Order: sequence, then C-alpha cells, then structure tokens
Amino acid sequence: MCSYCLRVRSETGPLVASPLAAICRACADRAQELFASAPPSETGPETLPTPWHKLTDEALLERLPEVAAAGVQVESHLAM
Repeated sequence: MCSYCLRVRSETGPLVASPLAAICRACADRAQELFASAPPSETGPETLPTPWHKLTDEALLERLPEVAAAGVQVESHLAM
C-alpha cells in the first residue's frame, strides 16, 4: 500500500518501499513536480551528506547490483 495515497499495490502497480514507507509512481511523480517547482532550500538533498554523494560514478555503478537485490527483497516482502 502506498503510504501517501493509501491505494493498494493492485491499484498502483510497483511500489518503492523502505521498512517505514512505500510510494507509488503517481505519488512519486507528484512529489517530483513539487520539488521541481519549489526553490532549492538550504536543507535540500544537495546539501545533505549521503554515502552516495561520496562515491565516484564508477563506484556507484558497481553498487547497483546490491541496490537491485534490495529491491527484490522489498518486492518479495510486499508480496507476502
């Protein structure tokens, strides 16, 4: 179930999920539109240090299989 619109997966299609929340494509698209139309803030993602910002492009690409495996785990958990 999408944590934002509360529609179930059969209505939304695939979800992006974490242990605390899930978001459907429609809600993610709406969020992206909001971020695109809002002025950048001092606390935006570009100012927050994350492990991904420290990686080179090559190192980030090397991590993609791990990210994909995590996605498979999330999908299998949601299917239960």
